[in-house]
Amino acid sequence: MNSDDNWLSIQWHLNRTDQALVARWAKELLDNNVPPAFHYQTNEQANRWRAVFETHAPIHHDNPVKELYRKGLIDLAAAIPAGITRLVSIGCGTGEKDLLVGSQLEAIRGPLGYLAIDLSPNLVAEAVARFVDQLPSWKVSGAVCDFDAVKSEDPFFLGTERTCFLCFGILPNYLPQRFFEQIKKQMKPEDLLVIGANLIPDEREQTRSKILSQYANKETESWLTLALDLVALEKKNFHLDWNVVKTTWGYSLEAFVTAEENDTMRYGDVSKKLASGEQLRLFASYRFKLDTFKEAVKQHGFQVIDSRVSACGEEGLFTLALV
Repeated sequence: MNSDDNWLSIQWHLNRTDQALVARWAKELLDNNVPPAFHYQTNEQANRWRAVFETHAPIHHDNPVKELYRKGLIDLAAAIPAGITRLVSIGCGTGEKDLLVGSQLEAIRGPLGYLAIDLSPNLVAEAVARFVDQLPSWKVSGAVCDFDAVKSEDPFFLGTERTCFLCFGILPNYLPQRFFEQIKKQMKPEDLLVIGANLIPDEREQTRSKILSQYANKETESWLTLALDLVALEKKNFHLDWNVVKTTWGYSLEAFVTAEENDTMRYGDVSKKLASGEQLRLFASYRFKLDTFKEAVKQHGFQVIDSRVSACGEEGLFTLALV
């Protein structure tokens, strides 16, 4: 299947162009927050995100994290109940981790179904192509969708099949309460949820600095600042700063742009003036303490079926089920 054919199996979920969603994004901008969706809109953004992933993602460069996913996903595939017949990847990215699960399931049980979901059309197409090329017997499809805007019990997600939801890259974009509220709406009692969580192993300055270096770098900043084209800053005279904010559940790594002179941003019919020195939050990524993450899981009605943490303590892989 060539790359053009891959687009034939991709659909656009309604909320991606829904006027209520556009209005919500506009409100976020008026509150000086760039919506996370703005980082995944264009081909060039997908290309630069991929460069960030390949250059800085621990799974490519950190042996303990590589081993966590290699062994963890092999064991996961072996443990998935026979009644589960499809994988749904929310925030699929390039689909590399999904394919690790799929390849093992193929060897154990034969072909299943796979649905790749992401905000980026190009990343959905890449994940779909990866499965079509490597697992041609699978029933593969993709959808461009803002999962944060999915309404309760959306038939688009629920379907009738027992499902294993894969969320390897989306959790850092969500506050814990919001993520679990959203995913719980779409799960049937017999479904499974597999989460990759970014963790912070301790609160030493050295640890925070090491983690921040995965974000405060030229590749990440090159990707993030493309979103400013979508808000149509007129002068684009700004500087970018990073901040590590301690929270009750861990840390938030945040990027802000500060206007160097008076400016105006526009999105659709909305415009807002930015004064010189005014800040716009460009990005946030969330890191969790292991104990508070597990407590959040329990509070939102899930039980931990399997829990693994990399030797470095910076990445966790969790299999959850509804209580």
